Amino acid sequence: MLAEPEPLVVLDADGEPVGVSGRVHLSAPPVVLRRADGRTSAITAWAGPWPLDERW
Repeated sequence: MLAEPEPLVVLDADGEPVGVSGRVHLSAPPVVLRRADGRTSAITAWAGPWPLDERW
């Protein structure tokens, strides 16, 4: 766990940021996690996204 929040960017296979639509669809599969200092980590598995505001 991080002591302080850290800005991260999730990137697709082309190096573009992954976005989430209003209908909770990803713009592309996430492939890389980039930290503010430029370090990267491969994303090997993921799940979601899940909406925070659920309605019946």
